Amino acid sequence: MSRIDVRCPACGKINYSLDLVETDGWMECEHCGCTARLLSLHRGDATVVGNCCWQVVKPLPSSRTLRAVRNHG
Repeated sequence: MSRIDVRCPACGKINYSLDLVETDGWMECEHCGCTARLLSLHRGDATVVGNCCWQVVKPLPSSRTLRAVRNHG
């Protein structure tokens, strides 16, 4: 794998030109911030849903987000 476009398994947005070899399959979505590791690629296109098997790690909410929820809730 060289640089490829990858669809985020959490939000579905495409992240362009990622080098998954350099990161041992890990990516961080530019849109939602989730971290995911590509476990296997069944076919060559990582932008097609169903071609990839992912391990997804969702980010914890920041303290700023928690304060906003408490103040508005």
